[in-house]
Amino acid sequence: MSCVRHTILITLCALGCGGREPATAIDASTQIDAAGRPQEVLASGRSNPGPIALDETTVYFIDLSYQTQIDDGLVLAMPLGGGSIRTLASRQRSLSTLATDGTYVYWTTGTPCLGCVDGEVKRVLRNGGSSVEVLASAQNLPSSVLVANGYVYWTNQGRVSGSGTLNRLQLGGQASVEVLLPDSFAPTALAADATHLYWASCGSLADTMNGTAHYNSDGMIRSRPLAGGAVQTLATGQPCPFNVAVTGSHVFWMNIGTAAQDFADAGLMMVDLAGGAPSRVSSWQGMNVGMAADARSVYWMDVGVHEAAGSEWMPSLFADPGIAFGLSAYIAINDTHLYFTTGVIDGSVRRAAR
Repeated sequence: MSCVRHTILITLCALGCGGREPATAIDASTQIDAAGRPQEVLASGRSNPGPIALDETTVYFIDLSYQTQIDDGLVLAMPLGGGSIRTLASRQRSLSTLATDGTYVYWTTGTPCLGCVDGEVKRVLRNGGSSVEVLASAQNLPSSVLVANGYVYWTNQGRVSGSGTLNRLQLGGQASVEVLLPDSFAPTALAADATHLYWASCGSLADTMNGTAHYNSDGMIRSRPLAGGAVQTLATGQPCPFNVAVTGSHVFWMNIGTAAQDFADAGLMMVDLAGGAPSRVSSWQGMNVGMAADARSVYWMDVGVHEAAGSEWMPSLFADPGIAFGLSAYIAINDTHLYFTTGVIDGSVRRAAR
């Protein structure tokens, strides 16, 4: 069984390359960054902090701990304004995504290779104090998890081209996993609003070079009513979309691009919720992992945290930590702040006022 790393898991190596101008320190917990915006450093000295999620009182994040061994991942929690960090789960293998519904914290694990089927979907009570519950096992490279409308949803990228799936499990009732979309081409990311589920599919496999999978320009953005119904294709012909977020009017995603175009076709894209012709919002400098959106704005990582807001959706620099992001630059937002993780060996969790 071969173990070819998926594009979205390894092309992001650029995130740990190169340095940035340092931010200016005000005190031990607040800095003025290179964009002139104050940042609060809520946690530092972390080992490659990864995906991040919020509820009304708590920020949850993953510590990937890649410099020790693949089984040393942690699921952590601390107050929104910083403070004592609690461990909700330890010894987790290759953590890749995180979500919360205010009662539980959910995540996926699994060896990050196309030939591995040891993935799991797990959860634990948000305040800890309970054992970790495995909701689904033997998953085929799970890559995104989301809780909506009484279900936990996740994507499996699949071990061979065209074997990915979109799945869900009813919380508190359903005993078996429901496969909503079988035989899909590398579904990579999920988002939801009040009525619909949205997801990105990277597309069909073109080739593998140096252990990296490259994809054709046949990726798609699709949606499905949360209450059930037909799948709608919102955008086609996309060069490996791997992240997705939704506002009140548009769906946004980031295209990795194709080797055939020397990745010049990479960039942040958007389309109307009803579908149509996609528009490019911004080019891509190879630094994106995190993306988040609400009715006001969309944010993404790309040599800093960027924002596009308003009817024109013009991109601007929102925050610049002044350091290399590492493999784990993720974003979460609430009404007042943007939270993000950054760094590798001396990683941090930060926030900036919106």
